[in-house]
Amino acid sequence: MHPHSKSCAESWNMGPEALVVSERYWSEIGRAQAGRESAAFCRKEAKMEAWKIALSRITKSELHRIKAVLGILSQAIQSPWRLVQRETWGMILRTLARGIYSW
Repeated sequence: MHPHSKSCAESWNMGPEALVVSERYWSEIGRAQAGRESAAFCRKEAKMEAWKIALSRITKSELHRIKAVLGILSQAIQSPWRLVQRETWGMILRTLARGIYSW
C-alpha cells in the first residue's frame, strides 16, 4: 500500500469496479457451486442406494434373524453414516420381527 496505489488513491472507484467484476464472474461461480452440490448429492444417493441393496441381500439371505441383524450392524459400523439412516433401523426391526407372527 502506498499513496499512489489504486486502493488508496482511487478508493472511491473500487466499489463500482468490484461490482462489475463480481457481476461478470458470479454466474460462473454459481454454476460451479451448483455443479459441486449436484455431484455431492449424486454421490450421496449412490452410496445410499448401494447400502439399501446390501441391506436387502443381508435380510433376504437364509441367515438366522440375529445373525442377519449382526451382519447389518457390522456393515454399518464400517461406515458410521449408515447407523443414522432410517433404512438401517427399519431393516433391523423388520428382520427381528420376521417369523415372529408366522406361527
